[in-house]
Amino acid sequence: MTPSLLLLLFLLGLVNGGAGQQGAGGRQVYTLGYITGSRRRPWDKEYPRPGLQISGAISLALAELNAPANPGVDQGGSMWRRGIHLEMLVAETYGEEQTSILRTAALWSRNVTAFIGPQESCLHEARMAAAFNLPMISYFCTDQQTSNKRLFPTFARTRPPDTHISKSVVAVLKAFNWTTVRAIHLFLFNSIHFSLAANRENCFPLQLFLPAAAQIDFIDCLTLAEQKAEI
Repeated sequence: MTPSLLLLLFLLGLVNGGAGQQGAGGRQVYTLGYITGSRRRPWDKEYPRPGLQISGAISLALAELNAPANPGVDQGGSMWRRGIHLEMLVAETYGEEQTSILRTAALWSRNVTAFIGPQESCLHEARMAAAFNLPMISYFCTDQQTSNKRLFPTFARTRPPDTHISKSVVAVLKAFNWTTVRAIHLFLFNSIHFSLAANRENCFPLQLFLPAAAQIDFIDCLTLAEQKAEI
């Protein structure tokens, strides 16, 4: 999460009616709600806690934005120069959808300007953000349904849904003039398959070292690619 992205999120919150409070030194204080899965329940030994990968980056970005001016060296962070201070409320979900929904509502009641997150689930949380008229940027969730801007007008993400990955894959193939790709994987086949099948215009010859039954499901996509001869 770069400082520029946090700044954009904050400005969107202002446009949508986010309210600040008077802070020390006459600065306006605005609060961002960070919905993360960075911890495990005591009995949970398997949750991978993907939020750990971004929590440090968000803290660093906030520090850069709020950095005070250093006379003779720099003019301070973007927020400092605007007379604004950003704070962040952290809401832990433990990777649980029901907890994530509850945390979203709790953050709204704390008068946050915008949401960062959530993680694994975002469908219901994004609808809540739309109802609250507050921006929400997820750095992890790939639920394709939230791409519907009519239903989720305030939702955005930095990680594309699985159905959009195929376009990036095809772009790489064309850039290097590759005509065949071999993927060795046993657990993410469904994600790969649905990503390409949902964007049939981007289908390309893909050879998978998978069980025969799994390869049969992919024949329609491969056949279409050969007919179009896109690559």
